[in-house]
Amino acid sequence: MQGMFAVELPPAPVLFTFPSMAESDDLSAAVGQFIVEAQTQSILRRGRFTVALSGGSMPKILAEALLGDDRVDWRRWEVFFADERLVPLDHPESTFSIYDKLIFSRVPIPAWQIHTIKALPELAEAQGAKKAAHKLAEDYEEQLSRSFPDCNGEDGIAGPPRFDLVLLGMGADGHCASLFPSHALLAERNYWVSPILDAPNPPSSRITFTLPVLSAARRLAFVCAGADKSLALGNALDSGLEEDDEQKVPAGRVILKGHPVVWFVDEEAARGVEYPRSEFWEE
Repeated sequence: MQGMFAVELPPAPVLFTFPSMAESDDLSAAVGQFIVEAQTQSILRRGRFTVALSGGSMPKILAEALLGDDRVDWRRWEVFFADERLVPLDHPESTFSIYDKLIFSRVPIPAWQIHTIKALPELAEAQGAKKAAHKLAEDYEEQLSRSFPDCNGEDGIAGPPRFDLVLLGMGADGHCASLFPSHALLAERNYWVSPILDAPNPPSSRITFTLPVLSAARRLAFVCAGADKSLALGNALDSGLEEDDEQKVPAGRVILKGHPVVWFVDEEAARGVEYPRSEFWEE
C-alpha cells in the first residue's frame, strides 16, 4: 500500500560560500570553527576525535585554521589519511610529509595517533608494484580494524569504520580522495581501502578509502576554491542525491545518513552553481 512505509531520505548537502581565499581568510576560519565543534562533540561522547584527511590544498588551509587555536585538543586526535601517494613518507609528494611539516611537527599530537600509509621498496619495481600496493591496502585496512573495533553493524556484520570527521578536497574533474570519474573503484563495496595504480593524476600509484568508508562518516566536509572547480561543484550539488547516478562526479556520490555533507567553497568555485547557499553561523 502506498504510503505505508516512510523512506528516510539522506539530508541534503549544505553549501557555504566565502570570498576568494586570496582576499579573505573567512573560509579557513569557518572550516576551523566547524572542526572545533565536531571535535568537542566527539570527545564528549567518545573520548577521542577520529579524523580522515586528504591532501592537495587541505594541509595549508588547516594550518591556517587550527594552529594557535587553544580549543584544539590535539592529544585526543586520531588521524588517518583518506588517500596517500605511494612514495616514501619523507618524499615531497607524500601527503603525510606535507601535514607533518605544516602541522604535526608543531602541535602536541602523539606520533602513534597518526596512522600513516607506508610505502614499500617493491613499489619501485614495476612487476612488484601491484602486489605491494595490495599489501599496503590490506595493512591500512587492518589499522582501521584495530582502531575501530566496534565497527560492526546489525547481526554482527562488519561495517565500515565511522570517522567523527572526514575532510576532503575536490579536483577540477570532481575526484575526491583518489576516487576518479569513470573509474572502477567507484563501484567497490567489499573493501574499505583499495590500491589504485592508474590514477590519471600523477603519481599514478596510490591508496584510497572507498566510497562506503567516506559515506559512513558521522560528518564530512569538502573544502575547495577556484573557478576551475565550478563545473564539478555544479554537477555534485545540482544533480540530486542518487549515489549510483553514473553522471555524477565522485564527490557528488558521497552521501551521509545522519548529517548533511557540508561544502566550504569560495565564490569563484560557486560561480554559476544554482544550488542554494546557506549562511555560516559562528558562535
